[in-house]
Amino acid sequence: MDIGGLLAIIITVILLTTGVPILATFALGSLAFILLEKLPALPIGQIPFSGADKFPFLAIPLFVLTGELISKSGIAKQLVDLSYAIIGWLRGGLGMATLGACGFFAAISGSNSATAAAMGSIMMQPLEKVGYQKSHAGALIASGACMGIIIPPSICFIVYGAIASVSVGALFIGGIIPGILMIICMCIANYFLCKKLKADPPLIKFSFKNLLKATWEAKYGLIAPLIILGSIYTGVATPTESAAVAVLYCFIVGMLFGKLKLQDIPKLLLNSAIVCGIVVPIIAIATLFGQMLSLLRIPDWFVGTVLSISSDKFVLLLLMAIILLIAGCVMETTPNMLILTPLLTPIVAKLGIDPVHWGVCFMTTLTVGFVTPPVGLNLYVISSMTGVSIIDLSRRAVPYIVAMGVALIFIYAFPQLTLFLVQFMR
Repeated sequence: MDIGGLLAIIITVILLTTGVPILATFALGSLAFILLEKLPALPIGQIPFSGADKFPFLAIPLFVLTGELISKSGIAKQLVDLSYAIIGWLRGGLGMATLGACGFFAAISGSNSATAAAMGSIMMQPLEKVGYQKSHAGALIASGACMGIIIPPSICFIVYGAIASVSVGALFIGGIIPGILMIICMCIANYFLCKKLKADPPLIKFSFKNLLKATWEAKYGLIAPLIILGSIYTGVATPTESAAVAVLYCFIVGMLFGKLKLQDIPKLLLNSAIVCGIVVPIIAIATLFGQMLSLLRIPDWFVGTVLSISSDKFVLLLLMAIILLIAGCVMETTPNMLILTPLLTPIVAKLGIDPVHWGVCFMTTLTVGFVTPPVGLNLYVISSMTGVSIIDLSRRAVPYIVAMGVALIFIYAFPQLTLFLVQFMR
């Protein structure tokens, strides 16, 4: 690496560690490299455009819009009621129902922040009424909302699939069982927490009749993920096409059977555009930054360094998991994917790990960062809604983080959890 490249890397690191927005960091770092190396300026326009010009990225605003439509129409509350009918008869049942509803909502929205916002607005007061402190209820919702990028559809899987050249449909299907496993582990943690705190006592008895009634009332919310996943799984539609169909379905259902009104649509479209306007420019500029790293041969250096530490597959997996956990704490998911995917994917290929399994491992590890400071996006969403400090929320989230960690061990150790359903697509 010559002096120009080294200075560009130093500038990027300084900007990153001093809190400069990630978009500006990537842009200024790339510009510094081009100027210092006296390279042609033409790639500044061409490379970002080619990085963002990918058909799967059209699904990002569509899945966000789907979640907005479901939330506004009132169907999200019906999903909570269904979860409560399934598991509300246990100690901690309402908390478990909230976690389950996060899973249901994640199967529609594809966004962790949308899941956190929707569940926070619906469940904070009911959870407080059954004995949860506000900080505990907020941490529970923030943790459950992490499933927004694991249980398909997932905006992050779309981005990862485009970067790593892995089938987005396979990633979607591969995330189902790991996502459910993480919810189960958090439910177990919530049970013991509520037992210790004497909170959330069982207020209902299990009734098959109530379960059938709740299932029928939640039918429109349950059909949405079936449309999304069914069309992808059967090969009828691509993830982007299924997202468009899901938007149409949720619009019709919301207008005819929910609380959605025509005057709500402009705001929902704006919210969807804002999310896309945040994510896609970062992807575009990060593509240019990735080219800079490639010219400096940093991916090759990183792969060689990691492989020199050990030749044992499990040691290297543990090392990469630690890297992802730390990265998730200090940076948002999108820049983490854009920076770490090109670095870690060659190591995974040399270890002979299935790319779909690794993609799910990659995202399930990063999702823990949504409830760990200083970034902790879900914590900020819940904090802004409740007024509870980030510190209190993060402290209360520790048991759920540990539960997700236990699930991660199983996901890493048993590829079958990811690949069992995927094998039927191949």
